[in-house]
Amino acid sequence: MLLILSGCKETSTEEVFKPQIDKYLAFWNTGNLAGVENVLCQDFQIREVPDFKPAEGIESFKKEMQQLHSMGFWLKLDEVIYADSTVTVRWTCGVTYPDNTGTPKIPVQGRGISLLHFRDGKIHDEWLAYDNKSWMGQLGYKMVK
Repeated sequence: MLLILSGCKETSTEEVFKPQIDKYLAFWNTGNLAGVENVLCQDFQIREVPDFKPAEGIESFKKEMQQLHSMGFWLKLDEVIYADSTVTVRWTCGVTYPDNTGTPKIPVQGRGISLLHFRDGKIHDEWLAYDNKSWMGQLGYKMVK
């Protein structure tokens, strides 16, 4: 009897999605969107708290990146969890908001979490949640009843 064993390395979810996550992070950190159509689905959606109403399409994402990078936006991934067709990311970000004269003066940092869903090897949507109260407090706003 001849027994032939052959090993086949399974590809982990991290190996599949990490290159796309790295490119997506680079878009957020640099504003350079070259190759964005290779990372995001054409019907990409980004949904943010509080209502999670979607901003749809790659063009919408490009506009968001342009606005954020005019204010020196940066993003750091604190933890990344890969599972099936979803990647969960805990992150820290910062931006410098203009004051009432239009001069960038108010640095703000925050933390949040995102769920990124993949379809056909590309990011189909991102659901973002973060602490709006913290952002507004750093900008000098106070909650009132």
